[in-house]
Amino acid sequence: MLFRSRAHFSLGQEFYAQGRLDAAIGELRAFIEKQPLLLEVPQAHLLLARAYARQNRWEDAAAQARLAIDKAQSSPDARSVYAEILFNQEKVAEATQAYVAYLRMRPTDADAYTRLGVLLMAGGRKQEGVAAFRREIGRAHV
Repeated sequence: MLFRSRAHFSLGQEFYAQGRLDAAIGELRAFIEKQPLLLEVPQAHLLLARAYARQNRWEDAAAQARLAIDKAQSSPDARSVYAEILFNQEKVAEATQAYVAYLRMRPTDADAYTRLGVLLMAGGRKQEGVAAFRREIGRAHV
């Protein structure tokens, strides 16, 4: 049973890499359903989030990213994906908070500072937005 469940995870990864998103989603959901306590489950939620995002299924993507964060609090990748999903949904306040949380974990991500700057500017926080852009410029040249 355990090997069959892990096979679902492996197939989900392979299908995702091939761009067969519906097949990947099916395999990853089967993996999570059969073995919800395995160490790979947060990764499966994260890959589901990415697959849903590629299909523009933003609410599903956000839900899976939140599950990945809940199950792996120390995962900067899950926080990055969640922030990007919120950014793409134009949820300015939530995405801003998500990027701030992500950048606490990975303060060298220049692209994240750019997105944070855009969000801060969109939210009317011009000075903070400019500061984020300046940090991005500084990081890009390091």
